[in-house]
Amino acid sequence: LVGAYAFAVWDAPRRALLLARDHVGLRPLYYHLTPQRLLFASEIKGLLAAPDVPRRLNALQVGYFLSVYVGDNRLTFYEDIVRLAPAHTLQVTAAGEEARRYWALDPTQALRLSDAEAAEAFRAQFMEAVQARLRSAFPAAVLLSGGLDSSSVAVAAQALQAQAGQLPLATVSATYPRVTAADESAYIDAVLATGQFTSHRVAMDAVSPLGDAERVQWLGDEPVMSPTFYIAWNLMRAAAQQGARVVLDGVDGDTTVSHGNAYLAELARAGRWADFAREAQALAGHEGLAPVAQSIHQYGLPYLRELARDWRWGAFRRGVDGLATHLAVPRGYLWRNYGLRSAVPPGLLQAWRRARGKTAVARPARPTLVRADFARQHGLAERMAEPETAVASARADHFVTLSSNLLPSAFELADRAATAFGVESRHPFADRRLMALCLALPGEQKLRDGWVRYVLRQAMAGLLPDVVRWRGGKTRNSPAFTDSLIRFEQARLDAMLQTPPEELRPFVDMAALAEMYRRYRRHADPQDEMLVWQAATLAMWLQSAW
Repeated sequence: LVGAYAFAVWDAPRRALLLARDHVGLRPLYYHLTPQRLLFASEIKGLLAAPDVPRRLNALQVGYFLSVYVGDNRLTFYEDIVRLAPAHTLQVTAAGEEARRYWALDPTQALRLSDAEAAEAFRAQFMEAVQARLRSAFPAAVLLSGGLDSSSVAVAAQALQAQAGQLPLATVSATYPRVTAADESAYIDAVLATGQFTSHRVAMDAVSPLGDAERVQWLGDEPVMSPTFYIAWNLMRAAAQQGARVVLDGVDGDTTVSHGNAYLAELARAGRWADFAREAQALAGHEGLAPVAQSIHQYGLPYLRELARDWRWGAFRRGVDGLATHLAVPRGYLWRNYGLRSAVPPGLLQAWRRARGKTAVARPARPTLVRADFARQHGLAERMAEPETAVASARADHFVTLSSNLLPSAFELADRAATAFGVESRHPFADRRLMALCLALPGEQKLRDGWVRYVLRQAMAGLLPDVVRWRGGKTRNSPAFTDSLIRFEQARLDAMLQTPPEELRPFVDMAALAEMYRRYRRHADPQDEMLVWQAATLAMWLQSAW
């Protein structure tokens, strides 16, 4: 099996029930298990409909939600309802239950292909993934944002539909005529000019992010963590209104192909500091998303710290010389902050600081509204702690990203939006064969001359217009979200957050929330905005569901 599925099979002779979920979590499957019985459903409300399924709030999941953290992907907001993890089966018999992982990507697999061979292999697998997801007895559409991923899906689907004599192909796009900084109409138009499409556009800056919040939360049975979910929701509504029953999109091409930024770590470890500098500078020039300083801090300095801790001073000195020579990082700064401080045991360093009358500077805490006593009770800091390890290679970093709990969450949200309007979401980039291919490619075929997702750009030559194929960076829709949230929902947010509802009190520092919201009213800071979203949507859900 390759695509999206969640199913149950009853083995009558063995009296065994098997639940299974697809490789990457495209379709949800929930269950309630006791020693006496197993209930399962594709929606939580299907389980809550059973009168004796307990309705107990999962406080740990609330803490994760308020911390904008995706923890154990089996957890739901209900203590007694569990999500089957992607790529897992659950077998239940009278003797008990057994969960088993049946598939995983292999980070040890490596491909060594020429650039032309890699592009050809990617294109063949990608076209197969798109074709498989176009199969339907009903009309199909593509969500076209103008970005590299969705545009690649659109032109591939159009080429395949042309061969089948099934044109024009419908596309649905979000536009921002009011907030032009978020608008990608020029890229959308460039894609549409390559073939026969029927374009449908939704002015997303005329839509409230909380416009259908009550229905969204009722359908999903949980609050929605993503502030931009309303975009997928309204695009799926538009696709259904155009008669589509199957909708393809570009989720999550970034993850499947990989930007390849971690190739910089490989260059650092190989002592290729001149190449490190060249790629970091080109990346900053093309993308506008990763300044040179960010690349140094993310991929260069952690390696220097590792060298110092291992007392590999020759390699450390060469790294210092490389960063100083090619990127003008002061040698003294590197020796002092990443050499001596990394090599000295933490206890000795603290004693030395105390002797000099100095105290350690604490790392800035993750912004949060969570009550301190609630966080301690549930060990949130320990559960969310991320180990300080230097990135070893582009493939290792890619594997971690592909294995992240964030990926199934994104697919579940897409499925939720599609299901609400009677359409099926399909994701060519979620093809496990395409994922395996991209993971096996070397870092230099993911990042080249500052171009991220290099193999995808090469593979789409002749299909994708160059203005899209060689565009850098991403257009941020956060300015449009801020504008719409304040313009449409100011009164509702004021009523909800200036005097926060009591339902939040067990979990939220109410004084901190009120202060944060006052600050947001003054400055509309994006970091505060995320907390506004979490608090508001959680409050709405608690008031309606509990």
